[in-house]
Amino acid sequence: GDMLAYSVSSFLTAASTVVLNVVFVAVLKLGAHGMFIATMCGIAINCIYLSFKLKAWKYYKPKLVDLSLIKEVCGYSLPLVPNQISGWILSASDRTIIAKFLSVAENGVYSVANKFSNLVGTFYGFFNLAWVETVSVHYNDSDRDEFIGDMMETVSNLFVSVCVGIIAIMPFVFPVMVNQQYGNAYYQIPILLIAVIFQILVGLYSAIYIALKKSSTIARTTIAGAIINVLVNLALIRFIGLYAASISTLVSYASTALYRIDIRKYIKIKVNVKNILLNSVAVVFVTLSYYFNITILNVAALVIACIYAVGINWKLIKMFFAEIRKYKKEGN
Repeated sequence: GDMLAYSVSSFLTAASTVVLNVVFVAVLKLGAHGMFIATMCGIAINCIYLSFKLKAWKYYKPKLVDLSLIKEVCGYSLPLVPNQISGWILSASDRTIIAKFLSVAENGVYSVANKFSNLVGTFYGFFNLAWVETVSVHYNDSDRDEFIGDMMETVSNLFVSVCVGIIAIMPFVFPVMVNQQYGNAYYQIPILLIAVIFQILVGLYSAIYIALKKSSTIARTTIAGAIINVLVNLALIRFIGLYAASISTLVSYASTALYRIDIRKYIKIKVNVKNILLNSVAVVFVTLSYYFNITILNVAALVIACIYAVGINWKLIKMFFAEIRKYKKEGN
């Protein structure tokens, strides 16, 4: 529950790794070996900081070793190894296939297109850490179903509106932000942003599986998603080129999210059909205007995206300002 220590340790790892990379690679000329050493040192600094910050030695008591608990933890953890590998395949296979069947230059284009969806995914990652802990802690509460359902709807609305906003504003900022030689990345961005919406849904569902200790289900669905990603990519890349990579990513995350809807067997989450339709219409409208790329239509899409974002997140916005007013009163 010590999020501050966790955040500081993550920052220390990143900062020390960057600084040591400069020292070992640029100054000491150690090349790839220097990068490897810098990575190890960054992780070591993290461990040392956390050990002293949390006084980790207080928790080490050999007489309390419980073999049955070790067995239980290993049984939970082992399925997460192929899960992590499959997650890596999902992100790395596209670039490998593009390099093999298209070119390294096309890989650069795809990398640029991914920047925007990766940014959304990174911000969700910050939330997901707290979300997983919250679901695990409160899973047995009496108001569990209502709380988790409301949170999932609120978070999905927030990130869908963010993706809709990025798609709507991209026709105006893309020519300014991206070099012309990566112009083809423009056509991949909406597909990858829609894919990240499904990726976020997958993450929201995963927290419930973790609370239930159903790590094998997490692993099984992620492995299936990775296989789907590779197969769709290989099947389409000779016919539609770079679109195959972005479409296969979308299909993979969408199929995984659809499968994980089976969490409703364990928790009663109300499906807000009106909310789903509104989000879907917003995504379809801004995406169509994006590809038509007519200035007046793009302006209309941007205005509608702003109105939609405020409307769909109105309850969250009111809560935010209520917290600010509460903080000011407490400060006075």
